[in-house]
Amino acid sequence: MMIDRNRFLLYHGRSREEVRACRTYAQTWRQEETASRLEIADQVCENKFIFNLPWDMEQTAEIVAFGEKLDWQYMPGKDVEFIYQMNRHRYWICLGQAYAITEKETYVKTFVAQMTDWIRNNAITAGTKEKTWRTIEAGIRAENWIKAMGY
Repeated sequence: MMIDRNRFLLYHGRSREEVRACRTYAQTWRQEETASRLEIADQVCENKFIFNLPWDMEQTAEIVAFGEKLDWQYMPGKDVEFIYQMNRHRYWICLGQAYAITEKETYVKTFVAQMTDWIRNNAITAGTKEKTWRTIEAGIRAENWIKAMGY
């Protein structure tokens, strides 16, 4: 899959110069944050998840590695909060930021693959209403999807 970068940037109202300026700013003045976002994005590309960003509502201390297939309703131990955090998709913003900084298509491909997988596997049912479709997660997820797509 090839991304038409010019069309993408024009659609979102950003010129190449604006993207370049943002990239330079982040790499110069926000090196620690930039490194953190790139690390998270790289982990997400490997289907590994840890929720330790400052605004993550339910932070975790250990990485959960899924291997090839994500389980959107996976619950380590009895921690239902992991399901909620996983399905807010804040980490997709990190994929977008990583793409904006590096222009590596793997971040876009991962985003599209994971989003497609989530949509295919999370129809609203009695079982998903309490897990992946809890109201607050649906609202947060919508905001995160829009932000991620903007990158």
